[in-house]
Parts: sequence; structure tokens; C-alpha cells
Amino acid sequence: MPRFERLIEIQQKPRRLILGLMSGTSIDGLDLALCAFSGCGSDVKFEILHHGTVSYTDEQQRVLRMLATQEMVRMEDVCIYHTELSRWHADIVRQALSEWGIDVGDVDLIASHGQTVRHAPKRIHARGGLSNSTFQLGEPDHLAYLTGILTLSDFRQKHVAAGGEGAPLAGYGDQLLFRDASECRVLLNVGGISNITVLDPAADVASLPVTFDTGPGNTLMDFVVRTHFAPMKYDEGGKLAAEGVVNEDLLSELINHEFFSQNPPKTTGPEAFSPEYLYQSMKMTGSEEISPVDLLATLNRFTAETIAEGIQSGLKLSKESRSDSTSIGNSSDMLNATSSTEYTSEELDEISDENPFNKLAEGGIAPVDKSPEKTRFDLATSDSTPPGPGTVRVLISGGGAHNKTLVDNLSECLKNIKVSDFSSIGVHPDAKEALFFAAMANEFICGNTFVVQREDGSNANVSFGKLSFPV
Repeated sequence: MPRFERLIEIQQKPRRLILGLMSGTSIDGLDLALCAFSGCGSDVKFEILHHGTVSYTDEQQRVLRMLATQEMVRMEDVCIYHTELSRWHADIVRQALSEWGIDVGDVDLIASHGQTVRHAPKRIHARGGLSNSTFQLGEPDHLAYLTGILTLSDFRQKHVAAGGEGAPLAGYGDQLLFRDASECRVLLNVGGISNITVLDPAADVASLPVTFDTGPGNTLMDFVVRTHFAPMKYDEGGKLAAEGVVNEDLLSELINHEFFSQNPPKTTGPEAFSPEYLYQSMKMTGSEEISPVDLLATLNRFTAETIAEGIQSGLKLSKESRSDSTSIGNSSDMLNATSSTEYTSEELDEISDENPFNKLAEGGIAPVDKSPEKTRFDLATSDSTPPGPGTVRVLISGGGAHNKTLVDNLSECLKNIKVSDFSSIGVHPDAKEALFFAAMANEFICGNTFVVQREDGSNANVSFGKLSFPV
């Protein structure tokens, strides 16, 4: 069948089978979600048929982490692993489809995010006259050829071309897939940094959902585990944190950060909540000798309280923004929040025993901003009423969804709000991001566009993704 006739055939199918692939900044493996879609835009329906995560080998993690974290890398390495990553992913795809009993010919599309190794918006690179930029490894022509499946990739580039930064993109899919007329849903992703999207049922379906970073997620907790409990990489279930006692002085000092005095929408990154920042806060409170489990308990509570405050702010902002909605193309859009590179503590491998925070400082950490006015959030008096009819429910995805201590802390902070993970609405928390890119591929093949809001406030309608044929 001629190639472009194949595109029309897929577009006209009542049910499209799309395999979403996501390799996040944790660089621990590839998430896969095989999804069935019918319809598109506001009428889209989806089902996750299979999902899983395949871990990278230690050597693959080493190479990808090197390319993603070092300021100076060999261009030969970039060239080689841009194609090699696609070969790794093709092997994983073929193996997964075989294990799931799915014939390659039954999969209509692959939606591949690739591996972000550099994210350089103008506000970070600060090179006058140069544009925003982002780069994901993983050459899609190789992936398409090696799997025999039509492949969509490079979803972030059109966002950049139209005047955006290439991130955040999650709000687009959140509005499409998870808005519910009966309740206000706060979609919380807890990765290295935590972020939320507020889906207000009373807002116009064509309005921009409120989305922004709330502050730290797992970054500092993972760092402490890797430093004090190696070879463990994270606090499974929050069991270590549950053994400790919160240091209230240190907690107040951690919250005394300039980021929490900024109004949303806002974004941040682990560079703002770094091990050096933690070390300075410990020095300020004389808690350098705190036990590792007490430190984890404090950081766990820190993440929970800052998320809770962000959710309260997001609900308030959603109420206020209803009268200032922006129309979209055939799908939905998000506020013009900007995002910085999201790294995890897994990138902090080379840590000295004498001072585990100095290595990061040598890389040029920005001065830690403190806010003298704020010491703790007054969560008890915050307004947690829904912006529209119905109740408020928080749905958690990402690694933090598996941290029971964190979820319990968050529930305690949000007494009047139900907190659960995405499995409560039939989506595995670890499959959400791969599902998102599959959904973006579905919108692409249906010809739908999204709005990118430029710096000057004007809008551009664009589709996300590039197309690679298998032959």
C-alpha cells in the first residue's frame, strides 16, 4: 500500500493501536504502553491494553547519563548513541510485543519521546539572539525501519518552533484524557520535581488548564538514599522515612525558599532544590548530624507540604482564570508556564564521601534563594474548595505514587481532598507518560492541532510530532 494511503487508512480506522514509548530523565529504562484509541479531540476514548517498564543495562544507563549531564561531550558519542538508542528501543519493542502476543502488523503507530539529553530555553542558556532549544536522542527512522512500524517522534520541536520552550507538554494530554464533568481533578506527577494540572469541570472545555511545578518531588529523597543506603536507589514505599522523625527546624528552613513565594504558574528544577541547597539548610539549623532516617522523614514531609500548598494555589488560580480563557484548535491547551530541565538524583553518581554536596557545587550551582517572610505554610486555613461543582480529587502518577509515607503525609495536609493514584481511574501510575505520547500521536494522525502561546501572548496552532515511515 502506498505510504500516504496508509496514513489515511489509519486515520479512518474506528480503533487505532498505538504504542507509546517514554524514557524519562531518571534514565532507568523505557516505559511502554500499548493503547487502543477511538475518536480524537474531545471525543477521544482510550484503553491501555498492555504496559511495562524495561530497565536499561548498567552500561546503557552510564552512557545516557553521561550524555545528559556532562557539559562537554564528544560529538561522536552524540552521533553514535542518537542511532544506538533507537536500536535498543527497537529490541525492547519487538520483545514486548512478542511477550504480549501482539503481531507487529497490528500496531498502527509508535509514539516515541526519545531521551532528553539537553533542554536549553533562552532563559537558561542566556545567549542573546539565540532561540529556545531542546534535544532528544533516538533517531526515529531507525526505530521505524527496525520495527516495521510507522513512527511519530520529536513531539517537542514544533512547540519550540512556534515560540514555546518544548515543555511542559503534559497539560495538553491531561485535558484531553482525564477531564471529568463530575469532579475537579488535580493531576499530580511526582518525579524528581512535582507538578500539577488542575482540570476544572466548570471551566470552558477550550480553556487553558492550570499547570505548574509545585517544588521538589523525589530528587532529594533519592539522593539521601543513594548516599546513605547504597546500593538502594530510592526509599521503597517510604519505609525508611516512616522510621524517622521530622526535624521541624530543618523543615521550616527548607520551605524558606524564594520559589515558594512566587505566584503560579511557575516552574523549577533540581538545580534549585539541590544537595547543596539541602546542605546549606542543614548548616543553618545545626542539623548536620541528623540521622539518615530522620532526614528522609523531613524531606518526605517537605515534598508533601509543598505539593499541598501548590494544590491550594492551583485551585485558587483555576477559579480566577475562568474569565480569561483562551480558545484552542481541535483539542486543548495549557497556561504559558515554562519549564526547566528535570533531572533526578540518579544523575548524582560521583559523590564524595567527605561532603556529598560538593560535587554539584563544582558544577556551578546558583545561589540558594531564601524568602525571609515565609517559614511554614498555613495549610489549615487554606481554601480547598473546588473551583467548580463536585468534589476535588488528587490523582498521583510517577515514582512518588508508590511512596506510601508521602501519600499519607499529603493526605494529612489535604484533609478535605481525596488523594489516590491513577489506578483509581484505571490507569497505572507508571503508564501515564507513555499513554500521553500515544495520545499525541493519535491527535497527529487525526489532523488535530494544539495552541502554543508565544512570549508576546499571541497563539499558534500546531501539531506535535514528526513522521517516519518504515521503508
